[in-house]
Amino acid sequence: ACDDKVRSAIKLHCTDAVEWMRQCALQESGIEFDIIFIDADKDNYVQYYDLAMGNTGLRPLLAKNGTILADNTLSALVYDEDDSR
Repeated sequence: ACDDKVRSAIKLHCTDAVEWMRQCALQESGIEFDIIFIDADKDNYVQYYDLAMGNTGLRPLLAKNGTILADNTLSALVYDEDDSR
């Protein structure tokens, strides 16, 4: 069982992540994150990073001095060039 403070701090969003992040970034005084953990479809990692950092012309979602954790960022180095994954 989660502590009540932790349970109320975590919100699950089941939707398109790029669009959700874009909508958050459009809100001028919206939420910002101390930590952003990216573990999603690898094809969109650059978009997730750009939205987190504010490289899209929208406000950044990552707080000043925040941290981005990105899962499997080196996995492409172990794939065979002919691997279509």
